[in-house]
Formats: sequence, structure tokens, C-alpha cells
Amino acid sequence: MDVPYVSQSPSLSRPQTFDHVVIVGVGLIGGSIAKALRKRGLAHRITGLGRNAERLAAAQSAGVLDAWTTSAQDLPPYSLAVVCTPVDRIAADVRALATCASATALFTDAGSVKGPLCRTLADIPRFIGSHPMAGSEHGGWEFARTDLFEGRNCAITPCHSSNQDIAVIETFWQSIGMQTLRFSAEEHDRLVATTSHLPHLVAAALAAQLTPEGWPLAATGFRDTTRIASGNPGLWTAILRENRVAVTSQIHSIIGQLQQFELALQGDQADKLQAILNQGKEARDAWLPPT
Repeated sequence: MDVPYVSQSPSLSRPQTFDHVVIVGVGLIGGSIAKALRKRGLAHRITGLGRNAERLAAAQSAGVLDAWTTSAQDLPPYSLAVVCTPVDRIAADVRALATCASATALFTDAGSVKGPLCRTLADIPRFIGSHPMAGSEHGGWEFARTDLFEGRNCAITPCHSSNQDIAVIETFWQSIGMQTLRFSAEEHDRLVATTSHLPHLVAAALAAQLTPEGWPLAATGFRDTTRIASGNPGLWTAILRENRVAVTSQIHSIIGQLQQFELALQGDQADKLQAILNQGKEARDAWLPPT
């Protein structure tokens, strides 16, 4: 397995600044990017592009945006466009931008599946894939936060881009508080199937087991384990379909793990049961040591 390349964070005295940044899809992620840019003074102008004029106007009134439009063709020249739409729309949105953008404009995204995207946009070298590892079960710019990205990782998946363009995108994310790591698109999708996509499926399956009679006995453990099941089902349907090969592989893997639990319980094998639990504890503690 390739070890990800961790690029260095820029000096706080030299953050990346842009004359004009376009945010396509002003929801939780897009709104948080806009707020982070605004707080740090990293963009002279921030324009929102989307489908819902009423919500875009509300975001402008709240100070999240300087301007908005529902048509890419109406955008004035910009240096960077960040596409924060659902994963099954990103490629079309980038292509629509590229047809009417200047030759120097850069494009990136915030989607959680990269393989299909990089293949589809192989003819647009100024697109550099990104996946900021931050979010919430809530959606909409109303939940946007200036600090959503601080201290978090952002995966960068260069497709056919120049080192100079990749460096600009890395510095963009670093400037709003993130650490950037480079992956191939395929390696990224394999890893997030384990760390992000499978957990959502497991949370949804577990939440579906709860009936009203169990509500009084569902406490913090159940709440924390199922929190992400409250995410938008439509968005997650698109994510899971886009990464279905890697996610299906992980489903088979966790079914095997559950079957090991089942066999240990059926045979009342205390040693085997504890060994499986120890394996999980050790793996979790290695990633996030107990405090």
C-alpha cells in the first residue's frame, strides 16, 4: 500500500489569498468554506452558485456570500471554484464551469468518492480532487462553521494536474486550517470505504433495529454509535453507489467479523469472544489513544 504524502502546512504569515472564489453548492461544507475564507480574509470576493435562488439570497443576506447566481455563465472571472454538490453531480458541475471559465481558473471539490470523478474529468487538467475530512449529520449553510476544518485532514487526489496547480489547492485547504495528504483516487476510495462509508451503513442498520419500546433504554452509547445515521439519505445513496465496489468489499469483511462473534456466542467460547473484543479495542486505541 502506498504511504500518503503529507504536505507541510504553510506559515501562518503567508496564507493563500484569492481575488475571487466561487462556491458551488452553498450547504454545510460550502458555507463553512465561505465563512472560513471570510474570517481569515483569504478571498476578496466570494460568490455562491446553486439551484435555489431563495436559499442563496438568504446566505448572502447572512453575510456568507458577497454575491450569488444560478448560472455558471453569469459568473465574472474567478481564480478558484470549489464544487460542494452531491457526488453524482460534481463532474457535470465542474464541466459546466470549465466551458466558460478563464484558462487560469482552478477547480476542486469536496466529494467523498474520487475514482469515477478523476476518470470522468481526465480531460480537465486544472481539476484537482479534494476531500476535506470534516462534516456533520446536519446539512445546510445555516449549520456552517468558521472552524469546521481546523485541525482536520484533507485528502488531495491529483488526476492529471501540474505540481504547481496541486500546490495551490493544497495551500488553499491548509490556509483554512487543514493538513493535506496526497492519495491516488483508487487508494482514497478504498480507505474511505472503511473509515467513512461502511460506518454510515452500520449506523443506519443499527438505528433501524431500535423500536419505540427500546427508547427509554437507548443512552449515550447508542446515540454516539448511530449519530451519523441522521445524515441525508439521498446524499448517502449517491455516495454509496459511486463507491459501491469498495463498500461492498467492506460489507463482506464486517459480515465475517460478525459471524466470528456469532460463532463464539453460539459455542459459549469466552476466550474467543474476548480475543475478538480485544482486537477491536487495540485497533481503536492505536488510532485514538484513550485520554
